[in-house]
Amino acid sequence: MTDPTAFLNAISERHRLPIAVLEPRAVLDVAFVAVAFNRDTQAPIAVYDHEKAVAIYAEHEKVTYREALEWFDFNVGGLVLWVQDLID
Repeated sequence: MTDPTAFLNAISERHRLPIAVLEPRAVLDVAFVAVAFNRDTQAPIAVYDHEKAVAIYAEHEKVTYREALEWFDFNVGGLVLWVQDLID
């Protein structure tokens, strides 16, 4: 796969819309797996490998996997459900 950061930037530029991504991108873009599109606005949305993103976040923040999982699910989980509804 091409560099995830460059790929996501190219998608955003191509569609002339900002792409919804996880931050910090320099760390979490490694867990990127695909792009989905909002069914109403066609805005691009980055899709990530959940387990990989949590593991990366745990290492980056120097917390346990369980702590990272709790943080991730609380802070990102609602977004995931919202996005899933938009792209179903």
